[in-house]
Amino acid sequence: MRIAIVFLVAFAAPALAHGGSFGEPRGGVPPGLANPPPPGPPRPALACDCARIDCPHCSAQDLAHGIRLADRTVRFSRFQLWNDFAVVRCTASFRAKKNKRPIEAYAALAPSALFAPLGGSILQRGQALASLRVDSREGRRKYLWAKSHGLDPFLLLRETPGRYALRAFPVRAGKDTVVTVEGFALAPPRVRGAPRVYRTGDLVVVVRDLAAGEKPKAGEFHDTVHARAVRFVAAAGASGLERAVDVPFAPDLRRAVQGDDTVLVALPPNAAMPPENGDATPPGDHEPTEPDPPPPPSDPAAP
Repeated sequence: MRIAIVFLVAFAAPALAHGGSFGEPRGGVPPGLANPPPPGPPRPALACDCARIDCPHCSAQDLAHGIRLADRTVRFSRFQLWNDFAVVRCTASFRAKKNKRPIEAYAALAPSALFAPLGGSILQRGQALASLRVDSREGRRKYLWAKSHGLDPFLLLRETPGRYALRAFPVRAGKDTVVTVEGFALAPPRVRGAPRVYRTGDLVVVVRDLAAGEKPKAGEFHDTVHARAVRFVAAAGASGLERAVDVPFAPDLRRAVQGDDTVLVALPPNAAMPPENGDATPPGDHEPTEPDPPPPPSDPAAP
């Protein structure tokens, strides 16, 4: 009798822990009543969010050289001209070498001395993902996060008033990844001579040609390629307004000159965004869970 009591006391704790009190076969846990699995380790935060090509945390060592690419082609086309300015379309095509995993690609977009990108898209898996214009740091973090989770982003980051770093992911072998970006830019002048005046609302752009050896004045943007000086002034009190051409680009080009702290970033529409203090779990990707513990072995001597 004493031996039977000791056996029951020793067996009661594991039996109750695994649902034995519910009368399930072999002490199994009824559906819906299992204890939640312990939380997995937290996902690491981004080590760096500068997204510079020469940053070892943000970029692969060979990203700028493109040695893992079979093709990297950048083309520019101009349309809707206003003598000194135009709308420019930049098209970058990437294709990885054979027998390579999907990789990231980089290209420099520099269609002119002054370029203000307005929007773009990336063609991935049969659909075009449109870009958003967001705060520079926010856009860099979103891109790096999406790339690390295998999504399909692109990032356009300003380097100078006329040069932008384009990063796209993923690039595969056998099929081109195409990124298209459009914006306003300086264009080769068709007519030179007297200063040209352009106006967008209360903002005026004055373009004048520079003589040989002449330097631009303070506050003017220097187009070294075509020897021009570009100045942005308020319409109030500006001269030459009677010959001004109404245009849509003055505020965008001024932001490009001043160093506009925004970027273009394209992400899948269902992509979750990383929180400020770390990394987020992407759609369809969940922390691993541990299986329920096996039920205790049954005692053949039990009635």
